Amino acid sequence: MDNISLTEHEQSMQLYRKLIDCLDKDLLSKLHDRLIVADAVANTKFDAGQPIDDPVREAEVIENAVRNFPKSEDYPTPTRRILTDTEIRRFIKTVIAIAKKVEKRVMKHREFERKYKTNRIDKTK
Repeated sequence: MDNISLTEHEQSMQLYRKLIDCLDKDLLSKLHDRLIVADAVANTKFDAGQPIDDPVREAEVIENAVRNFPKSEDYPTPTRRILTDTEIRRFIKTVIAIAKKVEKRVMKHREFERKYKTNRIDKTK
């Protein structure tokens, strides 16, 4: 490999790394948006007296992700599919687990608020 090829290779790698950095930033921004929605979901569940866990909805979200992930005919790639269905499920299950942690924190905070306000009102009587 001559110096020109190595330089071209390094330039390509720099470009790809910048692209990955931008995509990671977008991915984290979308995750942040999703967690904001999880916060709102937790407040709604708390107000309605519903539990955090909803296995039917979680299964629906997972299967939607598998179904909506781009297929090989949607983009040019040497592989048939970049992620397997199992890998997509694992990724989405991780996202759901993170969202449920947010929901649990919200629920815990809301329960604390409820108890604190109740105790505060009772003490003033």
